[in-house]
This record gives sequence, C-alpha cells and structure tokens, in this order.
Amino acid sequence: MNGIKLALQGLLIGLIPLASANTHASPPPPPPIDELTAFYQATNGDNWYRDDHWLDEEIHHCDWYGIICHDDIAPRGIHSISLPNNNLTGDITEIIGLLHDINSRYRQLDLSNNHITGELLEFPRTHSLNLSGNLLTGPLPEAGDMVGRDDSPSPQWPFLRLSGNRFEGPIPDSWENMALGELDLSNNQLDGLPEPAFRALRTSTGPVAILLTDNRFAGTLPDWLLGIEFAEYRKFFSTGSINLCWNDFEIDKPELVDWIAQHHVGGPDFESCLNRERVAIEPALSGSWFDPDRSGEGLSLMLLDNGQPLLYWFTHINKGRQMWLFEAGQRSDTTLFLPDLIRTHGSFNEGFGQTQVPFVRRGDLRLDRTADGQLAGQYEITYISTELPQGPIIVGPHPVATAERRNHTQFTRLAGTTCTNQQPHQDLSGAWFNPERDGEGFVVEVTEDGRGVVYWFTYTPDGQEQAWMIGDGDFTGMTLSIDPLYQPRDGTEQMPLETDGIELIDWGTLTLEFSDQDADRGHVAFSSGFEEYGSGDYPIERFARPMLAECE
Repeated sequence: MNGIKLALQGLLIGLIPLASANTHASPPPPPPIDELTAFYQATNGDNWYRDDHWLDEEIHHCDWYGIICHDDIAPRGIHSISLPNNNLTGDITEIIGLLHDINSRYRQLDLSNNHITGELLEFPRTHSLNLSGNLLTGPLPEAGDMVGRDDSPSPQWPFLRLSGNRFEGPIPDSWENMALGELDLSNNQLDGLPEPAFRALRTSTGPVAILLTDNRFAGTLPDWLLGIEFAEYRKFFSTGSINLCWNDFEIDKPELVDWIAQHHVGGPDFESCLNRERVAIEPALSGSWFDPDRSGEGLSLMLLDNGQPLLYWFTHINKGRQMWLFEAGQRSDTTLFLPDLIRTHGSFNEGFGQTQVPFVRRGDLRLDRTADGQLAGQYEITYISTELPQGPIIVGPHPVATAERRNHTQFTRLAGTTCTNQQPHQDLSGAWFNPERDGEGFVVEVTEDGRGVVYWFTYTPDGQEQAWMIGDGDFTGMTLSIDPLYQPRDGTEQMPLETDGIELIDWGTLTLEFSDQDADRGHVAFSSGFEEYGSGDYPIERFARPMLAECE
C-alpha cells in the first residue's frame, strides 16, 4: 500500500469590514509571491510530497497547497501555513526569517513531521505552532512575543508542539510569559525540573494540557500544581491532559499523587511509567503481541530490513464489527513511535477500489521495550461516537478519542530473528499484497517452530466495515495451508472497553503458495463458508521484508 502522507487543508471564510461612507477601503497588500517562492526553494519544494499549485502564476497563492487565507489578516491575507508530513528540508532559522517576510503574524504554523534541521533561536510570532517530528537541536528559545499572546480571543486553545526533536537543556524561565492551552515537549532530551512549562499554561481561560513524556526531567514536583485546572480525565472517553511518563519525577505528597492520577494519560496507575528502565530494540521483537488481559485482539509487529517498524493492530469496534490500523513508524534505541495509525476503507477482493477517502488518521501508538518479550504501550485511538457504547457523555456522531496504557507480551517470534531460531521458510515472513487490490493484503509470520501464521486484513463485501481473519498452519514444500481460517468477532456492545464477548468464527480455508523461483512472488487461494465472501484466487507479491539476524 502506498505510504501517502496527506495534510489537512481548510478554508476559513470571514467578513470584509465595510468602509465608512466617507472613506475608501484600503487596497489589498501585494501578494507575497517572491517570499513564498524563496520559502519553497529553501525547503526543497521540488521534492515535497505535495506542492499543488505552488509557483503557478495563474492561481492565487491562497489556493496553493497548505496556504490558508482569511480576511481578518488582510483581504485574502495568509492566515495559516500547514505543510505537515510533506518532506520539507532546510534550516529552521532561515525558514522562520522567510516566513516573517511573508507575513509577520500567523494564527497557525504547522511544519510537523518533516526533516527541518538547525537550532530554534527564536519563535515565529504566531498564535499556535507545531514543529514536532523534525531534527531540531540545541536549547529551547526564550519565550519572546509568541504563542497565545495576541489581542484577539481564539475559538481554539493556542498550542505549542515541539515533540520528537532533539532539544536539550532546561526550559527557560521566560516561558511563564506564555499563555498556552496545550504544550507538547515529548520525546526530547530536556532536563531539570519543568516548572516553567507548567507556568506557561493558560489557566485563566479554561482547561489545559501538558505532555512531557520521555525527557530527562528529574526532581520533586511542586505542590502548586494542584491549582492548575486540567481537563477532567474520563476513562476511555478522554485523552487525558497530563503525561509525565519516562522521566525521573518524585512526588512526595499523597494529594498531588491523587490529583495527577485524575488527569494523567492512561489512567491512575501513572507511577508505573515513572523512573522505569528500558532495553534496546532488536530484531527478536518481530512477531505477534497481545495484552494478556484482552485476548481476541493484538499487534503484528515487524522490524523491517531498513530498521523501520511496520505494525498492524487488529481489534474490534463492537456488534461483530472489526477494525485494523497500520503504520510504518520510527524508532529510537528503546522505543517505537507510530504517530499516524491509519484506518482504511474499501471492499473485499477489491481493496481501496473506487473509495473516495480510502484512509484516515485514527490514532497513534508508542511502544517501549521494558524487557525481553515485554512492550509497554501507550496509545490514543479515535472512534466515531456512534461506534462506542452510548453513555451520558456521548452526543452525536462526532470523533471521540480513547487513551490508555497497556503492557504487551510477545505471543509469537519470527524465525530467523536470532542465530538460534533459524527455520527453512523464514524468508517468507513479511507483508504481501496484490497491487490490483491495493488496500488489503496479508501479514505472514514464520514462527520459531516452523509454522506459518497469517493475518488477512481486508473488508466486508458490502464495503461498510473492515474485516480481518487469522489462522496458522504447516508448510508443505513452499505451500502454507490454513484450515480453518478464523474471523474473530465481538458479539456484544462492550468493545472497545472489554473483550469478553469475542468469538472465533470458522470463516473457511486459505492457501498461500510461494514461488521457489522468485522469493517475492506467490499465489493465494481462498474458500469461505459465507456466501457473500465466496471463493477465489489471485497472485501476490512482497510488500515488506523483516530484518533477520546476520549469522554465519
């Protein structure tokens, strides 16, 4: 499947103030074409994933991809620049200088998940800023004239997101002059005690959120945190509003422990992720994982031959509806980051087909390796409210995020990931698909005992829901036969809260025959006991290959 990174683009429409009867409206400012062109060139625009209409003199710059205009800035003035996940490169100092030349004041600037480098010497003058997931280094800048300090109220809380970079050192004391609704400093190398980060929150205008996960912060948290109004944590229906995991904090007051437990991401057992040791990522983690308290769902995880993790999460909604999400993410020495879990839409035996919106972002996952065979998971998944058990806090078909932490145990391990678990068919492990059915396919795991486990990720024949099947079997030559192939289904309304109602349904049979001439080719045949699925066969080819151990 194509690893396409799409950015959201919206158009905000406002009212142009009317001139008085005795004056004329000011002419619009000249379009900043030269400045935008310089920004495009400085960020290697020819290699962006998307550059729709950029530098096209026949199309107004407000209609260029990622440019959002609004008349409260100036007639068709630039309101926001949103170019996340778009392969931008360049030095952050030069980029900020060019952005200031384009417009000295933005409501939002989002350049997250790109490849921007350098030290962030100063903040751009903006209401909200997202530079997460880049390669920024050095200390954090002083607050300056920055986020949240404009004169107009905003319907959206101002936010500052700098996670997933390489910032180091303490948080400047000047940050207490900010007024943030959300602050995300996760996954950096910051140290000291983060009191200025808490003081940077905009506590006078409503609930706030702060994410400090995975830094080098240490020390005793102060009692005055009790006075901050965090969003109320509601298990399963809120992302939580504070995250202190993977730091060396000490909390010596029971009332402060209770207060953090009420608001912490993942629930009240937050102390289980503080001051905790982790071990190095290695190929042997490739295989299937599950939470022993939640049988009937789980993860298929492969560390690919390029070191990148590929994950499929097989789970359920409820009432017999299944769900699977996937992503090829990133890794550090001890942690796997999967920030853009994708949920897809399509039809059985067709893949994406003619689906207008084949995939949407529906969550993120972080997995920390705490021991051999153990992964500590922290996730957030977005459902539509009608997919969840109805309760007093669910109103209308709107997105609802659930957040939690779960410890996962390894259920299978791929053969060949160590020099002591070699098997003849281990090179067949990987992801497989038919390009004419892009959007569905198979994960094959050749396990340490030589058997084959297959996950088939697909859809219902009516195209209304996702579907997935699972089975294992033995190899005969280059052929893997699975009989029966099961389809786990939740017959209750308890998912995603509980998994007690999941049953294994005998779906039919599946055969995968691999070529002994071309290790990246094969053929699949299936026969279902359900008439709507029927039977069929088609060729498949390899999509991804796992990393195996290098042995003599």
